[in-house]
Amino acid sequence: MATCKHWLSIGQTEGRIQAHSGAGNICWYDITAQLQDHETLWFASPVDGEVRAEASRREFIKTMSKTFAQLSTGLAIFDRKRTLIHFNPALLDITGLDSESLSLKPDLATFLDTLRGKGFLPEPKDYNDWRDQVAKLESAAEKGSYRNVWEPRDRVTYRVSGKPHPDGAIAFLLEDISAETAHAREARAELCLLENAFNAVTTPHVIFDGLGAYVCSNPAFQSIWPELAHKKSAEKSLSGCLPL
Repeated sequence: MATCKHWLSIGQTEGRIQAHSGAGNICWYDITAQLQDHETLWFASPVDGEVRAEASRREFIKTMSKTFAQLSTGLAIFDRKRTLIHFNPALLDITGLDSESLSLKPDLATFLDTLRGKGFLPEPKDYNDWRDQVAKLESAAEKGSYRNVWEPRDRVTYRVSGKPHPDGAIAFLLEDISAETAHAREARAELCLLENAFNAVTTPHVIFDGLGAYVCSNPAFQSIWPELAHKKSAEKSLSGCLPL
């Protein structure tokens, strides 16, 4: 084989080579050499499947890079060894991390430790407690059950989820839900204000929904008909007094 002759000439003793089969197909082999009785024994192990898998993985990452580059959701993917292998621009915008440091492919613990230093994660009581948190987070992400809300600063909220990916990898997605959270808090505040005003009215009031089921009542009404204070009791009582 011409490739092996070339390797012999330059003293190459191991590595991966590409060869052409009789049918013109490309084959890959891992070559090792062993010196025995003043002779060199060469061993060639076929690795076509491994090469194809690696090519598929690279193509998969390339496709994802194009897909997620335009998304506002931050994405960080860690391989089976928990080394960062992919991130999108939104992750940099959300976390404030720089592309140079992430390009060094930090492991998951280092990545989370950096986020903790930026205030994205709560400060643990001690280092062992922090390591336990990292282990639990990783385990939950592997199962696809990690769901949490991070609030690194006032009025800024992110929904964070961890999901399993092929070949033992895991992915974390950071979605900005600040506006959604603010609207929900405003709605709760308005409902609380209305409830307080409703309860302050001295005239008895009760509210039913469109089906005639009890919704709520104010203290003035409950003092007259206390059994209606509980929804289930109200529905049971109303079934005997409302016209069918």
